[in-house]
Amino acid sequence: MPVSIAMCTFNGALYIDEQLDSIVNQSYPASEIIVVDDASTDDTYSILLTWQSRHTNIKVYRNTATLGYNKNFEKAISLTTGKYISISDQDDIWLPEKNERLVAALEASPRHMLAHCRSARLKNGKVRYVAAKRNSIFQSNDTRRLIFHNQVSGHDVMFRKELVPLILPIPDKMFYDWWIAVIATTQGLIAAVDLPLVQHRIHDSNAFFTSQKRMHEPDRDEIIENFLTIPHLSPEARTFAQELLDKIKHQIHNKSSLNLPLLAFFLRHREIIFGHNKKIMAFSNSLKKSVKYAGCEYRGTGVH
Repeated sequence: MPVSIAMCTFNGALYIDEQLDSIVNQSYPASEIIVVDDASTDDTYSILLTWQSRHTNIKVYRNTATLGYNKNFEKAISLTTGKYISISDQDDIWLPEKNERLVAALEASPRHMLAHCRSARLKNGKVRYVAAKRNSIFQSNDTRRLIFHNQVSGHDVMFRKELVPLILPIPDKMFYDWWIAVIATTQGLIAAVDLPLVQHRIHDSNAFFTSQKRMHEPDRDEIIENFLTIPHLSPEARTFAQELLDKIKHQIHNKSSLNLPLLAFFLRHREIIFGHNKKIMAFSNSLKKSVKYAGCEYRGTGVH
């Protein structure tokens, strides 16, 4: 079974039809669409059962209690059987060629462990394609470039089944997509399709979920500590992560307004840490961000 979709839902009745419609109408059809509902209290589950009754490749599961987004995606991924696995949110819209292009990117080389695309923002019925090109798209096996900033969004990815035993279980104090991306770089290359193949919906309930998630999101030192537990982390990436962690912890314990060793680390490695930002004034932008993260915002996660 070539392509599995791992979708998680929670109170997504308003937009779930549009997302599922975009998935079942892909030019490269998914052999299975695994949907795990996280104990929704609206009509999401009944809508999913209707879709399941109409499409033999849709398999719906329901949690008896809410697991949260990380553990729910963990469950959905564990239930997939396909050679390639894609992650799906409940309220986006996929362009028809998303599966086809990501499969092609993975099959271009056996070293490509994960492929991802860009996404455009969909808000109030309008798609913003300009924002989709704001940063350079990640394509590398240099784990160091993902240690401080996540550059791979879950709704944009497709990865090989071989990664699943290494991905699961997803650690506490971690973002599932960040974890998957880092694991992928330890096993091979991340490939990129430099096109916005997802319309990522921004809406009020989405913003509420995001704000609730941020209330409980891990700090960078906790995330880096998890990365250091990965057995196949390269010596170069391990040294980089450990030095960064030590300097962040120094800031935590000393509570200084500006951590000069951390600032020096950021500037010395600015192309690795901030190189994905497309800016005309590259050095001044790196300096500004270095001062920001070496000061009062050193514990924020800042995915972008």
